[in-house]
Amino acid sequence: MNNIPQPAPKSNRSNNHRIILFVGGIVVAICVVTTMISFILYALINQATMRVRVDGSSMEPTLPSGSFLVVDKQAYLSQPPHRGDIVIHNLPLNPTHLSIHRVIGLPGETINIKQGFVWINGARLNEPYISVSANYSGQWKLGSKEYFVLGDNRNASADSHIWGSLLITNIEGKVLWIYWPPNRWEKLEAVRYSF
Repeated sequence: MNNIPQPAPKSNRSNNHRIILFVGGIVVAICVVTTMISFILYALINQATMRVRVDGSSMEPTLPSGSFLVVDKQAYLSQPPHRGDIVIHNLPLNPTHLSIHRVIGLPGETINIKQGFVWINGARLNEPYISVSANYSGQWKLGSKEYFVLGDNRNASADSHIWGSLLITNIEGKVLWIYWPPNRWEKLEAVRYSF
């Protein structure tokens, strides 16, 4: 007889165990990579945008209280705000408080509110989003870095007609989307003004 030892036959149980470990390792690796990608995307999205909740009636009917918005925090890095943009900004008198208004006046312009209408450098601004005209009046001359912002709900808004102009450094971003409530989900389109 031949006394050469023969290798033990491989059991199916050992092979199955190796396959389970291999597949388990792949699943764990996929989970780790997916989690890392999620954190990276979350950080990038939060760097470029913010989500805010409208709390108050100053922008009604355009933005009802309780609406949730997506704001582009980098919108004004390469270009200035435009008339009609809805912006999130720090209040000049309370920089820790964010507020939301529409840009009406641009640097260097003269804003006049009389008989419920806004006049820019002597030309009446057509504002289709206003449901009730302003019951106040006044005139403001903007400096080279100042903006004039008003709420769409003119008589229920603490805005530039009360606290004056807004510097570009106070503007945090431009509102892009309403994402809540679902029946109001929409991209906010730029307003085209005619004087």
